[in-house]
Amino acid sequence: MAHELLRRRHETLGELLDKMDASLVRSQTFGTDMKSDVVEKDDCFEVTADIPGADKADVKVDYEADTLHIAATRHEIKDHSDKDGNILQSERSFGSVVRSYYLPNVDREGITAKYKNGVLHVVLPKTEVTKTSGIKIED
Repeated sequence: MAHELLRRRHETLGELLDKMDASLVRSQTFGTDMKSDVVEKDDCFEVTADIPGADKADVKVDYEADTLHIAATRHEIKDHSDKDGNILQSERSFGSVVRSYYLPNVDREGITAKYKNGVLHVVLPKTEVTKTSGIKIED
């Protein structure tokens, strides 16, 4: 009987460790990289950035000095409890990521941004660049 109790205890501990190990393998890192695409068209730049796990309120977009800045943070708490409400595992993660893109001659007032399903899409319309001619130097 004692042998049977030890075997059951070992199985339960093994199942718990397996669950913990599986959750560690599934965990995503955040804050180390932001995958993005930048496309230049005749009339605009389009930036698409993958920011999975971040809430829309935690994504910030700004444009200044010919540079687009994207910053995001993620706060996540996962509590795993059994059928009786006892917490078996609790995970907390926090991360941030920042990227900047030099995109000159943009109409700042015309910039639009949309965030859906972890993907940020920013359209930056170009301004008309006036061509300058050289200044003649007099004798």
